[in-house]
Amino acid sequence: MKRRLFVKKFGQGLSSSVLLPEILHSKHSTSPDLEYQYPVPGNIDQAKNDEGFLVLRIEISGTSKNFKDRMKGKVQIKKAEIERSRAYFNLGDDVFDTERHTFDLSSTQSDQHIITLWLSDVMDEAQVICRVNEHRINITLSALLPHNQFERQFDHFILRANLLFHNELGGIDTKDHRIFTPEEQFRFIIMADPQGGDPYIDKSGSNARVKIHNAFIEESIKTANALDPYPAFTLILGDFTDHQGEEENFRQMIRFYDHLNSPILLEIGNHETRYRSEFTPGYNMSEFKNYFAAQKEINGLQKLLYSFDLGMWHFIVWPDPLRSNFWETHPHYFDWLERDIERNQEKPTFFFQHVPVHPIGINPLVSYVNPVHINRLLFNILSRYGNVKYVFSGHVHIPIKSSLKTAVTYKGINFINLPPAGYRPRSFGEEDLYGGPCQGMCIIDVERDNAKISFKTVTHEVFRYPVSFPEYVSSNDPLWFKYKWEIAAEEKLVNGNFEQGLTGWMQKFVYKEDADPSNICEVRDAPDNSGKALYLFVRKRDFDKPGQDRLPQTLNQLTQVVRARDQEMPVIQFKYHVDKDHFNPASWNSGFLWVEGYYQNHLLINHVYAIGKIHSSIGGSYSRSPFTGYSFFDIYDGAAGWNTVLINLNTDLRKIDKGISFQDLGCDKIVLNFGVWTINDGFMQEAGVFFKDIHVVFTDPDSATASRLNGREYGFLDNDKIWSRGIGHVAGEHQYVRQEEVYPY
Repeated sequence: MKRRLFVKKFGQGLSSSVLLPEILHSKHSTSPDLEYQYPVPGNIDQAKNDEGFLVLRIEISGTSKNFKDRMKGKVQIKKAEIERSRAYFNLGDDVFDTERHTFDLSSTQSDQHIITLWLSDVMDEAQVICRVNEHRINITLSALLPHNQFERQFDHFILRANLLFHNELGGIDTKDHRIFTPEEQFRFIIMADPQGGDPYIDKSGSNARVKIHNAFIEESIKTANALDPYPAFTLILGDFTDHQGEEENFRQMIRFYDHLNSPILLEIGNHETRYRSEFTPGYNMSEFKNYFAAQKEINGLQKLLYSFDLGMWHFIVWPDPLRSNFWETHPHYFDWLERDIERNQEKPTFFFQHVPVHPIGINPLVSYVNPVHINRLLFNILSRYGNVKYVFSGHVHIPIKSSLKTAVTYKGINFINLPPAGYRPRSFGEEDLYGGPCQGMCIIDVERDNAKISFKTVTHEVFRYPVSFPEYVSSNDPLWFKYKWEIAAEEKLVNGNFEQGLTGWMQKFVYKEDADPSNICEVRDAPDNSGKALYLFVRKRDFDKPGQDRLPQTLNQLTQVVRARDQEMPVIQFKYHVDKDHFNPASWNSGFLWVEGYYQNHLLINHVYAIGKIHSSIGGSYSRSPFTGYSFFDIYDGAAGWNTVLINLNTDLRKIDKGISFQDLGCDKIVLNFGVWTINDGFMQEAGVFFKDIHVVFTDPDSATASRLNGREYGFLDNDKIWSRGIGHVAGEHQYVRQEEVYPY
């Protein structure tokens, strides 16, 4: 009955708010332009933060192509005092001494090192002196203010410097924003991912989805207005608008939320700015112009990062724009967060972020999230003092059942990813709890230091979250908070015959359905009863519906890291056996071995050995390297039964570049990733593959052993067997699928 009633209302919502462009645009035409200009400080005193410190950012970027080149030096300050200093985002064996302010950093191409200094007693003629190798660079701090950008390029590095400002971060007083509540007991609501706007601006190519989102947004607002007791405020948990934060989209969303009866707070997500936004070291805030202007009109704020108190609780709203170089140009946000949590360590705390910091287990949430070192840094800050009790996130467009199944408790913090208020949910492969729309709002009822969490849909179904969730064990998911090159390498491959189950191997978290899972990773008896074998299986996820994201699945992989040996050549041997009942070499699915070679944090080898067709980015966006692209080799010969593969990396490296060998690269680690993947659409899209007898042998390349282990010379995979299609829109949603290429199989 509720679902039929909603469908009736949904139709009315479409006709009243979406299908009358002349009404929508007549309103828009009378609205003033959104205007905002970031208040750039005019002098040193105005540039100081809330502690009274001037904050200086120094960036040293390497340009060398030699992985062994280093930058050594020291930072000194004249006519000012260094109160504290931090180095951010340094990887590999980089060292920054926060007491002596000395450093020893890699100068390899693309390495970016950020040093942040908090300065007191700053005089007008204060200078920073940077010594890098034999170079001395003097920068007068007051001279930075007019353009706030210093840059010099030398032999193997570029040095940049700028001041870091603070107008967009800080504490707020809720009374200034009409948020009033009894001291001990109150309610607030969260709406994640409304992602609506003006469907007639015709800039995004996704008009259909915006119309549908708008209808759900209106229903979510009506549902919120009918709550009793009424919420003290509503927090929009990112992606307030669709597409790239166009002014027209903000205007339309302001019109929608004018009808919400509670005060509104915003958190920034990845759809409020241009996709290609780039943040330069000179503190560029222009990309947030429309967001700041809309936020000011809605509630008077112009903040990206802010906190406040209500009752016994502390609240922190964290930005997640997911844009190039954002965190590298705003490192002081982490320092501000750490100080804010420390100051409020006696108060139970809610933390709000758009992009989840805990794993969700589907492909988009590996590539389209913050990188590992950002998640790790953020989590370490959140868990330091024990006062953060809840972390709420959006971004995923998760169904209710999947929200429950992925929620975890870790070090006393409950992590919950929330269903959307407007966006249609992604397909997680199983039916949701209520079978109908899951759009709606999260309701938090606070009584003293306790909080009860529930979710109410637009069809008035109410789901109540438990008090705590399964404990997240980081050792079971070592690749979430660590890069592969950070994993301690084995001296030799462990358990390559799988007689000890999966001991020695690592797997990323993959979301599994309760029944008939679409991904299987387990040890089974080999098909010919010749011992144990790894069985990997993947198929298209069920319960996909028109308009849902259906992106390829590539996460079902098993990984092991092996130490490389100086002047010795690795040879990799294994056997595979396709599951003839679940394998079609003509379809967009396959098994593979993906081999990575690292020197410290530098990816130098990126070879994929495919058993059939393959995805062009099997490891996701963070597996790409400025030093090497993927190289795809074809190891499928169509033979039945067990197939033996013998890979000599030197042979394959010389196919790419005749003048290079494994010894030339100087890798210190080899990573083996055995996996399966599927395009996740169409009919009978699945792949099942057995693997066994995996060996890695290191030998002198000139030895007799090496000549016996030359390996087969595998050819490159044909381009028409590599899936490299761009994102398309089907019924308004993201898909990589070209239907005519998938459905015939």
